[in-house]
Parts: sequence; C-alpha cells; structure tokens
Amino acid sequence: MFKTFKTSILSISILCSLIFVPLAWGHAVPQKLDPSKDATVPAPAVVSIIFDDELEAPFSKLWIEDKHKQKVGIDGVIDPKNPKRLVLQLSSSTPLPVGIYHVYWVAVARDGHRTHGDYKFTVK
Repeated sequence: MFKTFKTSILSISILCSLIFVPLAWGHAVPQKLDPSKDATVPAPAVVSIIFDDELEAPFSKLWIEDKHKQKVGIDGVIDPKNPKRLVLQLSSSTPLPVGIYHVYWVAVARDGHRTHGDYKFTVK
C-alpha cells in the first residue's frame, strides 16, 4: 500500500510540474543580439534583439548610449513583421563613430512579465 501511495505522489508531482512550470516561462529572453555582445564591428545600420517570446509594444524598449552616456538616435521599436524583435534603425547618413556603445533593453512579454538587460559592442 505504501508503494502505491508513493507512486501516486510521484505521479501527481510530475503532472503538477508539467502544468505549472510553463507558466513561469513567461519572461522574454534574448535569443540573438545584432551586433552580438562584445563584438567589434563596422558601424551598423541596425541594432536588434530577437527574443523567445512576443513583446508588448508600449512597454518594450531598446536604446543605445555612447561612452559619454548620451543616447544615440531614437528608441528602438518592435519590428512590425516580427513581434519577437526589437529593432533600432540607425542613421545611414551619419554612421556611428568609432567607439564603445552600450545597448539597453526592456522587454515585456505578452503575459506581462518584464525583463531587462544590457550589453556592449565596439565600432571599429
């Protein structure tokens, strides 16, 4: 009888983990950074981050700062063709000067969970 009880508890535990664990996965996590973290690249025309979940436009943001903590360009937006991608279009007429740039992002998934982060890249 104890063995049956123990098996039942184990079955219930497994079932609960299968039901409730996906609920905790609502945070949007970056999957691809362009330019990538710590990369040294020619002046990019676009900076983008692709997440593993669709984002809420009014609350998700992407911006870049130079070494003087001055914002470069305007804030990024969600790509209308891909709701998992934040994109910041940079000026093609005025490319980024050589230097280190800091990318900051805030991502709010469709279920309301918020994540944020940052990384750097260098323009050569």
